[in-house]
Amino acid sequence: MNAKSVKKYLINNQNGFTLIELIIVLIIIGILSAISIPSFLDLIFKASSIEGSIQVNNFIKAAQACYLETGSLPRNAGELSNCTPVPACQWAAHLKGKEICKTWPQLDLAVANPSTSQWNSPLGLFNIWMTKSNNRLHIRSIPYFEGSAGTSACFNPENGNTYIGTFEPRASYYKADKKRSVGINTNDDIPEIRC
Repeated sequence: MNAKSVKKYLINNQNGFTLIELIIVLIIIGILSAISIPSFLDLIFKASSIEGSIQVNNFIKAAQACYLETGSLPRNAGELSNCTPVPACQWAAHLKGKEICKTWPQLDLAVANPSTSQWNSPLGLFNIWMTKSNNRLHIRSIPYFEGSAGTSACFNPENGNTYIGTFEPRASYYKADKKRSVGINTNDDIPEIRC
């Protein structure tokens, strides 16, 4: 085989992609990424902004089950954990940053702090409050960050009714960095819903 026949063989038997074809594929991948990544990030934001609502909904249903089983309303995380797990982040994300709860182990409040009636949601984005008044159980989620709604739920064992509502927190309770600036005991913007 001489040089002419090798050159002729290479010209006639091209197996591969040209540089133009590779550039076009890279451009298409770039366009698809530019379209899909913002949508994906928006879904992550929406999921984290409803974490408090999901937690309150789960806890109020578990409290109903506890009441049906025991005949009394749970008073704290320990009693509630008899009917459902009560996970929590030991840090509030507005104090340590939104990533803190991903790096620290979750607390199981049945073991870590069963007598508490207030705790941070598993992602640390909400403060969960559980209170009893007039033989009714109230569970609320107070958002630590602006842009998320708070949730309030009530279970009335006398008639078996459960009510859940969402509330926009007061904008004045948030600083320029969109973090809640008032103490966790200031939660009048997410009221105890009536039931």
